[in-house]
Amino acid sequence: MWLHAVAVGVGGALGALARHGVLLAMSRSGPEGLRGARAAGHWVWATCVINLVGCLALGILVGWFQRQSAMDERWKALVVTGFLGAFTTFSTFAGDAVRLGDEKDMASALAYVLATVIGGIALCIAGIALGRVAAGPG
Repeated sequence: MWLHAVAVGVGGALGALARHGVLLAMSRSGPEGLRGARAAGHWVWATCVINLVGCLALGILVGWFQRQSAMDERWKALVVTGFLGAFTTFSTFAGDAVRLGDEKDMASALAYVLATVIGGIALCIAGIALGRVAAGPG
């Protein structure tokens, strides 16, 4: 059991560092038209991209695991619970949406919420299909 905890911790540390790196990179280089949508000092669309990538990755892994059940549970703990759990962030998404609304940027707030929620679900579904194809017949 302690190996699962270590796997989650290592994955979580790597996921948090990856999220921080993407936020920094995108906050500096985002398109001018979108860079204006800021909350808590960062470009909110970076969080949207992080969450969408995380949804796609989770979908791929779920689809893969459905066909390849022999994967070690510690790897699942490291990648899914640890890395993706720390890489993606619902609390930041929610806080950013509220702050955009508080700043009276309702168009950006609505676009951000719709893109994250609808895009996330669509990418997770697409990822499951991709993961199943990649895993082969099962």
